[in-house]
Amino acid sequence: MLENFSYEKSFWKVLTYLDNLEEEITVEDLAILLGIEKDLVFRGIQFFERFNIEYKCVRRGSKTIIYPFPSQINMSISLSLTEWLSLENYLPKNGFESSNFTVNKSNGSHKNIQKNFFEILNFEKKKEKLISKIRSDCKEHYEVISSIEKALRDGSWVNVELLNSNKEEIFPRSLSYVDGNLHFIGEEKKDRCLVYVNTKEIQSINLICGEDYKKNFSLKEVNDFINSLRHMGGKELRVVLKFYTNDVNLTPPINFYDQPYVTYSSDGSLIWSASLELGNDLFEWLLKNDNQVEIIDPFFLRKELDDYKNHKLKDSKKAS
Repeated sequence: MLENFSYEKSFWKVLTYLDNLEEEITVEDLAILLGIEKDLVFRGIQFFERFNIEYKCVRRGSKTIIYPFPSQINMSISLSLTEWLSLENYLPKNGFESSNFTVNKSNGSHKNIQKNFFEILNFEKKKEKLISKIRSDCKEHYEVISSIEKALRDGSWVNVELLNSNKEEIFPRSLSYVDGNLHFIGEEKKDRCLVYVNTKEIQSINLICGEDYKKNFSLKEVNDFINSLRHMGGKELRVVLKFYTNDVNLTPPINFYDQPYVTYSSDGSLIWSASLELGNDLFEWLLKNDNQVEIIDPFFLRKELDDYKNHKLKDSKKAS
């Protein structure tokens, strides 16, 4: 659970408004009402989709209409999702387990689900930072990602041309991390199977509007596909570090890391742990704190760091 939870107020306003939506409204009118950009409304809709809450959006001319979600998700104590998240911020932080909530189905039955809401919110914040970094680093890459996000919002087909000149028509389903890079996941038009493409390998992308398509995979199946890709990559691991100083930035400059945890040991040092992907960003962060950090687990990471350090030293000598 995040300490002192806070999120951009305008984004929170979007979530709260959508959570309490009782009648249809256009995205444009909602943006004016809340004093925000239209993209933030679509980002709020995408956020709710992570909880399997899919708002119906229909294009009418140049505007997009949002319809209320037919069955609002409430907690067992009759708190809505956003109300419960607000309350959770003030509850005792005694654990890091996923939180329980109950979905009331239209047929009167109930389904208990476990979700770590704050972990998902944290993911949204990291995604926003990454996209901002891409925007400053590479204009072409950012334009590709912007086109994908627009296609995700509009439910449009895209024609993707890769660097190897291959072309594919894909119906977009997600934009997610796999092996440290942003990948575009979607349903291929011809075979209707799930495919994934590294966004860095996309040369151009064009939206194809006006074609209706019935999704072949549920949100859960798409998420399971993404998790399987990460598992096959084999790069993600749980790292435990010991810092001998409190004067350290515990937000590493790593593209993607998950479930961070910090605690104090009896000798006054810090124990930091997170699930992350092995890469040069991690090694550079460790080298920056070389004299103040010890790798507790996994043990093999010590050798990997030594190899990286020696390789970097050799390159430096060659350059000089």
